[in-house]
Amino acid sequence: MEKLEFAELLENFGVPLTVFAKVEKGGSYVKGEWVPNKLTESDGVKVTEPFLPSSLVSQLPNVTEYRAAQIEKYAMIWFSTLDVPLKSIVRNEAGQEFSVEDKTSFFDYSDVAQYGLKAVSISESRL
Repeated sequence: MEKLEFAELLENFGVPLTVFAKVEKGGSYVKGEWVPNKLTESDGVKVTEPFLPSSLVSQLPNVTEYRAAQIEKYAMIWFSTLDVPLKSIVRNEAGQEFSVEDKTSFFDYSDVAQYGLKAVSISESRL
């Protein structure tokens, strides 16, 4: 069976993003706490792919349902042709950073995966 190709479609509906795959670049202890080295812009991969608030895609399997309401687990949903590990960082054009927390791979029969992302606080940022 031939794989479904979505790369062109993703680019048509995408926004510019920079993806920083989770890589341990070392670090040092500061006052007894491990502080990872900062990533540089050259460590990132630039892509143009759909990046949506999860409230817009609440029909997808990334929500938990309760009796009277739905609780969104992720701030953003990202559809990508990249295969990135969990805890990778995605930065949008506004400079906001998000951590990859969940992955639904469709790579067995297409060239796309769906990722659930949570916002990264300033203190957690590695960039």
